[in-house]
Amino acid sequence: MSEMPTENTSQNPIKLQLAETQYSVVPDNRVTIPIGLVNQGAEEDHFEISVRGIPLDWISIATPVVRLNPGEKAEVALEIEAPPASQVRAGQYPLTLVVLSQTSPSQRVETELTLTVAAFEVQGRIGILMESVQFSVAPGSSAAIPIVLLNQGLVEDNFKLSIEGLPISWVSTSSPVTRLAVGEQKEVVLTILPPRDAKSKAGRHPFKLVVTSQEAPDQSARVNGTLTVAAYSRFSCEINPSIVEAGQPVRILVRNQGNIQETFTLTWQSENDALEFESGATRELKVAAGETAAAEFVAKPRKQPIMGGVKSYEYSILVQSAEKETLTVGGEITSKGLIPIWVIPVLAVLCLGAIFVFTFCSGVGNLSQPVPPRRQRRPWGRSSLLPRLHHSTRRRQPMRVSAIRMAMVLRIDMNLRSAPIRTIQTQTAMACLMGKRSCAGILTRSMRIQMAICCPMVQKCSSIIPTRSMR
Repeated sequence: MSEMPTENTSQNPIKLQLAETQYSVVPDNRVTIPIGLVNQGAEEDHFEISVRGIPLDWISIATPVVRLNPGEKAEVALEIEAPPASQVRAGQYPLTLVVLSQTSPSQRVETELTLTVAAFEVQGRIGILMESVQFSVAPGSSAAIPIVLLNQGLVEDNFKLSIEGLPISWVSTSSPVTRLAVGEQKEVVLTILPPRDAKSKAGRHPFKLVVTSQEAPDQSARVNGTLTVAAYSRFSCEINPSIVEAGQPVRILVRNQGNIQETFTLTWQSENDALEFESGATRELKVAAGETAAAEFVAKPRKQPIMGGVKSYEYSILVQSAEKETLTVGGEITSKGLIPIWVIPVLAVLCLGAIFVFTFCSGVGNLSQPVPPRRQRRPWGRSSLLPRLHHSTRRRQPMRVSAIRMAMVLRIDMNLRSAPIRTIQTQTAMACLMGKRSCAGILTRSMRIQMAICCPMVQKCSSIIPTRSMR
């Protein structure tokens, strides 16, 4: 411990002893400065110790007043506790240590000390003082890193500040180059602003501060630090496709827009629990930061209707992150009945058509039955059922027999076994269709008689009916 000079050694009874005059302390820590006192006076005295240059709440002295007998020696501990880094700036603080006699206040000793408050200190031509080398920041917000630069060289110099290990887009400073005179110190603030996206990975990011002298480029100082980027959670999700038929696969896409890997819990829900999900009611999905993951599922109704058209079933998926943040997305499942609704009118039309065809065929079948000849004997008088048409008194009218009636006659004829009768009917029908007024030139007397007996339907044709003279 060295002896410090006093103002008047011959008359001053105080002798102060200090080990050194330069002290350093880390923020939120304390440093102890031992002080040695000797009473060189002839009488007992009380000596008071005080410090100037720093806040009083930094200082702690166990015995601020020391009682010493003549020639007695005592050692006092002076403790200085620096506040946390957030409440103090790194730098060098000049202190004044004062020891005075209470008996004679004019008798005092004052000594200049230097207190350096920094978590990191670089000695040499380029001095660097920093409150801390550990910093933290949340994506989207900024962190300020104060740096105290000291010119400990012999000439005025310019100092250039740069950073390594962090993206350049994150770092900014108001003065990348600082000019300092000899012994001068200045604080430079470095601002770090990581963006709020997945590229700002959560965790510890080591970096290195580099300060270079422009007067002596080979002279530089480096400080290693660590930046801790906080984690945050953000995500989005969507269903593709949003509307799908029952039984078709559906994908839900989850995009992790945070900066840390997340595990998401997926929960499927449907109104009145009408849908059944093959993947189960819940499922977990891990997604890396900045990545997109998909989960595929199939949904179908628990009860499918037997008949009916398209029916829609709404459902929702609840997506929850590990931070309990939730998003809900919805979709729609469509389902058809086993028997489409259009089948009913089609079946009705088919049934009506079948009834119509059956009715028509039944009617034609009845008409195709052979007509038995009339065997009733009739007198040959004027009251005959086969009236005679007199050419002299009645004008002949052309016989008009429709094609359908002739077709029916021909069809009836096909059931007759007698070949001559078939010939007679065929010739008669042809003559009538040709519009001839008389069929007498075609049929003989015997043919007419047979035709009249077998085919009563053509009795209206007067040219076919045999007259009384014919008989």
